[in-house]
Amino acid sequence: GEKTESQENIPESVVAISEKEKKVMVLRFSRGTKTNFSQQKKAKPKKKKIESQQTLQEMIEAARKKEELEQGTSGSVERLESTRKEVILEAELEQAKREMIDQREKNYYVQKHYTVSKMSEEVLKMETGLPTKEVFQIVVNYAARFKQSINYFAGWRVQSISFEEQIFITLMKVRQNYTNLHLAQLFNCSVSTIANIVTTFIHVLHSILFIDLMASIPSRDKNKLQFGSCRVVIDCTDIEIATPGLMSQQNATYSNYRGMHSFKVIVGVAPNGVITYVSKL
Repeated sequence: GEKTESQENIPESVVAISEKEKKVMVLRFSRGTKTNFSQQKKAKPKKKKIESQQTLQEMIEAARKKEELEQGTSGSVERLESTRKEVILEAELEQAKREMIDQREKNYYVQKHYTVSKMSEEVLKMETGLPTKEVFQIVVNYAARFKQSINYFAGWRVQSISFEEQIFITLMKVRQNYTNLHLAQLFNCSVSTIANIVTTFIHVLHSILFIDLMASIPSRDKNKLQFGSCRVVIDCTDIEIATPGLMSQQNATYSNYRGMHSFKVIVGVAPNGVITYVSKL
């Protein structure tokens, strides 16, 4: 056709070369599209192959589970039995370990403390005033019933000393009037711990042994078989105490007869020798 003004300014060689380049570009484009489409078509079967492999693997797992369920009827009983035995053995082993640890702690405690278990009845009677270890254990077992409800005077519970020894410390304090420092050295603890124990268990023993057991005197009918006219024998006793700091308290607690500061109390004894009444201090 006719050349336009813009084409007239372009040399013919340049126009010819551009036409050739167009053909080459068309060929390259057609080849590129063929290769791209061929690659996309080849990629699809791979996905199908992977999907088929996954499906096959799932089928194998399902068949294996089915086989285990079918064969597990007889084997499950044996497995359950073996599992039960293993659990029992583990529980027994754990219990044995705990008992061994408790025994070690008790042995260590006995070696480090001044305990009732290593003490003869003569020494126990000297320290507490109780006649035998059996009587001491009766007091401990009776007090142990209220162990969880005991509120310590200092606001914190004593864990380093056993419940039995805490009662023993209190009875030693009442019987011998040992200083808190001396008791702290005997039981390998602090003075504040001894003060907490003594103050607490004085009130505990007063509640369970005095208020509960001696609130009223037994009737005459319980004594009339052997002593028809006697109900109680009354006497007075003194409990030595430390010298009070105030002069007014020293005047109230000093005994000219005993020559010491003491608490005075009236004691009632039944004809069979059992203490049936104790007055307030």
